[in-house]
Amino acid sequence: MSLITISGKVFRLQKTLDEINSAYKAQEEEIAAEKVRRETLHRVLNPHTVGESTYDQQGKLPCQQGTREEVLQTIWGWIHDHSRESQNFLWLTGDPGCGKSAVTATITRKAKDERFLWAQFFINRNIDKTTNPNVYFPTIARQISDTSVKVERHVHNTVEKTPSVADHMSSDQAAKLFIGAIAEASKLNPERPVLVVIDGLDETNHAHLYDTAKIISRVSEGLSTYPNAKVMIASRTEREIHEPFTSALTNEHVKRLHLSTKESVVEVGNFLRNGLEKVAHKHHLDPTEWPGQDRQERLIDQADGLYIWAVTVIKFIDARLRKEGKMNPHGIIDRLRLPDKADINVLYQQILRVTYDEEEDDTTEWDLETFRRIIGAILVARKPLSVGELDDLLD
Repeated sequence: MSLITISGKVFRLQKTLDEINSAYKAQEEEIAAEKVRRETLHRVLNPHTVGESTYDQQGKLPCQQGTREEVLQTIWGWIHDHSRESQNFLWLTGDPGCGKSAVTATITRKAKDERFLWAQFFINRNIDKTTNPNVYFPTIARQISDTSVKVERHVHNTVEKTPSVADHMSSDQAAKLFIGAIAEASKLNPERPVLVVIDGLDETNHAHLYDTAKIISRVSEGLSTYPNAKVMIASRTEREIHEPFTSALTNEHVKRLHLSTKESVVEVGNFLRNGLEKVAHKHHLDPTEWPGQDRQERLIDQADGLYIWAVTVIKFIDARLRKEGKMNPHGIIDRLRLPDKADINVLYQQILRVTYDEEEDDTTEWDLETFRRIIGAILVARKPLSVGELDDLLD
C-alpha cells in the first residue's frame, strides 16, 4: 500500500472524526441550551401555572357512548376543517347542567389519543386556584412548550425578553403566551390540527370575568393565518361573557354551538336508565323489579333532558340506599315526586328536606350543624364557595 493511499485514508478518517466531534459538540450545546431554556421557563412561568387543570385530574367524565353524537361530530368536523373559511375559535354554550363539560372532556380525550391536543384548561370553582385568570395563559403556554422543542424555544425567547409578561393577564400576555404559542405550534405541520381547550370560562373569579372575556375576544383574529389552529371554549352565556364575545367575535373567526336540554331528552333518559341499573347492581337489587317501569319513566319525564338533574338524582338515590339499606328502596324514589319538570332548584329543596328531616331517626345534630354552617356561609358570602372553603367551615 502506497504512502499516498495511506495518507488519503488517514485524511478521510480524520475528517469523519472531526464531523463526529462537531456533531457531539453541537449535541452537547443543544442539551445545555435546552437546560437553560427549561430553567428559564421554570423560573418565569411556573410561579404562574397551576396543576389540577385537566379533565382527568378533575375527574370530568366524558359523554356516555352513543350520546351527544351530533354535536360531537360537528365539533370534530370543525377541528379537521383547515380551509380558509374555517373559524379558529369555537364557543360552546348551553343551559346550566346540560352537559357542556362532558362534551369538552370527550373532545379533549379523543384529541389527546390522536396526538393533537396541545393544551387544556378546565376552570372549576371547586378548585379555587383554577379560577384565577392570571394563570390561564402561562399554564397553557407551558403545556404547549412541553410538547415541542421549537415551541419551547419560542416561549423561552418571549419570557426571556419580557419576564413580566407572565405576571398578570393582559392583552399583551394573551397575544404572546396564548396566541403566539398556538401560532408557533401551528406552523410545524399545517396539515395537523393544534387544539387548545378551555372549559368553564364562566367559573372564572367573578370579579375578573368580564375583563378576561374581553381580553380573549380581542385576540381572536391573531390566528386567522393558521387554519389548523383551533381553540375551543365552553361556558354558560353569562352577561360578562356574552357582551364582549358577541361584540368582538364575528362569525368569520368564531363558530358558535349551543346545547339545549330539548335536544337531549332521549339521551338523558338513557343515562338515567343506565345509572339506575348500576345503582341496582351496586346495592344487590334486582334491576328487573327495581326501580320499576313506572317510577323510572316518571324520573325520566321529570329530568326533561337536563343532565345535572339526572346526575343529582342518581347520586341521591345511591347515597340513601347506602345509608338506609334495602328496607324500602321504592320509597326512596317516591320521595322525589316533584311538581315541576327539570327544575333543579326544586330538586335540591326536596333532597334537603329528605336529608335534614328532623323526624328521621338518622338525622344527627352534626348533620343539622353542617347544614347551618354551609348554607349560612353561602347566604352571607352571596357567592359560590369552593369545596376547600366549605371544608374549612366544617373543620
